Amino acid sequence: MTDDEICFRLVELSRSGLPREMPGAPVGQLQGRETMLIASCRGHRCSVCETTITGEDAALSIEYRYPTGTVHFHARCHELWDEERHRPIRRRE
Repeated sequence: MTDDEICFRLVELSRSGLPREMPGAPVGQLQGRETMLIASCRGHRCSVCETTITGEDAALSIEYRYPTGTVHFHARCHELWDEERHRPIRRRE
């Protein structure tokens, strides 16, 4: 997917429930309750582009754990998500 396609998809996904905020930090002991993991997405589908995270992409992948579920990102999809989440929510045209 191109960056433009990913950004369009991010706008649509944010309207349908993809988190725009970072997950909250766990209270108390962290072990086993981490909310952000790096390089842990091998074999999972990216929550944005929906392709499986494999090979070198897995080393740079990022996973966030929310009370409502887990999201997985390729490094580039994460970078674009992070940019998009700081923008005001776009209205449908």
